[in-house]
Amino acid sequence: MEYKVLPFAADISEDQEIEATAGQLQTLINQQAAEGWEFVGLENTEIVITVPGQAGCFAMGGPTQTNRVTRFDMAVFRK
Repeated sequence: MEYKVLPFAADISEDQEIEATAGQLQTLINQQAAEGWEFVGLENTEIVITVPGQAGCFAMGGPTQTNRVTRFDMAVFRK
């Protein structure tokens, strides 16, 4: 059995999040089904990206680094 994992990023506003995400996911599922792939599910991965602080942060009392959480949604298909 083969598996395919595709990034899934919904380009939508917050107030339309659920309906728009479902519509975009359904479009992706339909496109892959036309090529013989069966939708298995969504996998969500979150990573924390640490950005080093700029020079002079200590003198200014600012943080030495900042953290940003980035979420990746991956659609999993099998054939």
